[in-house]
Amino acid sequence: MVANDTRAADQANSGASTQVVKVQDEHIDVLTGFIREIWDSNADAEAVRRARKAAAAQNPAAAGEPPPTFLLISSDRAIGHVSTIPIRIWDGEAQRPIHWVKGLMVTPDHRNGPVGFLLLKEAVRELGDGMAMVVEPPARRLFEALGYQDAGVLPNHMRVLKPGRFLSRIDVEAIGLAGLPSWTNGAVRLAQRSGLARLLGMAISGATGAWTAVAGRRSSGLQNKPVRRISEIDSSAIDDLWARVRSQLRAAAVRDSAYLNWRYDDNAYRPVAVYAESELAGVGIVRAPSDDGDPRLRGVRVAVLSDLLYPPDRPDIGLALLAAAENAGRELGADALLISVSHPGTQRLFKRRAFLRIPGNVHFLFKGTPDTPSLPSGIDEWWLSRGDSSADEVF
Repeated sequence: MVANDTRAADQANSGASTQVVKVQDEHIDVLTGFIREIWDSNADAEAVRRARKAAAAQNPAAAGEPPPTFLLISSDRAIGHVSTIPIRIWDGEAQRPIHWVKGLMVTPDHRNGPVGFLLLKEAVRELGDGMAMVVEPPARRLFEALGYQDAGVLPNHMRVLKPGRFLSRIDVEAIGLAGLPSWTNGAVRLAQRSGLARLLGMAISGATGAWTAVAGRRSSGLQNKPVRRISEIDSSAIDDLWARVRSQLRAAAVRDSAYLNWRYDDNAYRPVAVYAESELAGVGIVRAPSDDGDPRLRGVRVAVLSDLLYPPDRPDIGLALLAAAENAGRELGADALLISVSHPGTQRLFKRRAFLRIPGNVHFLFKGTPDTPSLPSGIDEWWLSRGDSSADEVF
């Protein structure tokens, strides 16, 4: 498809032949050139073809079709790119296909111009319903200009797993830990300079352990079963769990076995499972710490609880999943565990497990069309997590 905006195209590359295309087989060489220029200098066309074929086979929204990808091509060179992640959503009544819009990128020599707008304009026109998780204000403004609604910020909570190491490295002010006294940052810096950070960490570890033993205790009738891959959990049990959970939700990304296996069956993820007798009661997905995470963390290793699935009316199961996720984070060598889940029922559990609230920066935006059921306008009416839209890769 070609976006007919001659004036903006002329600005993108003065006088050059410029068009926005939805990637087909004939565009593979141009797509490969963009990937080489921006992400991977060793990319080759055959590998790109194989990746698109594999993505088509696993597409949960439109089986057999590659996820829609768009390029802005100028004089046979791609100068802009936006891709999508196909999923299904639960709208309170039924499941329907939709796409996360992801991977908006423009070559350095064409930034601060119309390229991003042209790409998103064509993607929005082609896709209809769509969703996005966006951090940077300019990108949010682009989406809003094209009819997307900002539903709010995904809330963040962090549990410190190794207080001594965490305190010896962290800059409290830089990461913006909320809800702490104003003197906290100065006290942490003093402890770091004096060499007392690890001693203070031991005291904090004891205090949080005592707190979670009382406030964060879970039902003794629940059992954690360690697993290494999501595929080790029975698919029918996951589907039964999803059916029980979705009946309590207004809107959510579908989290059945097909989705969870497609999204998380990778060595970067460690699943945790909670059972009530022999029935699967809840599932969590922990992402291992990245070797090159956010520079503000100053070497602190942060695991991410990428996804969480349990009945909202069973806080004991939620607490058991959080405890299991904390243990998995420790096994993965994490100093802290980050979780970002939107549903208000989950928020009440984090304090009981000694999670600290930290400022959120990931905005959830969505766009519906007149011929589809309306979607809730506030993020607190959705069940969303940082793993959605692959927003768990930062840490």
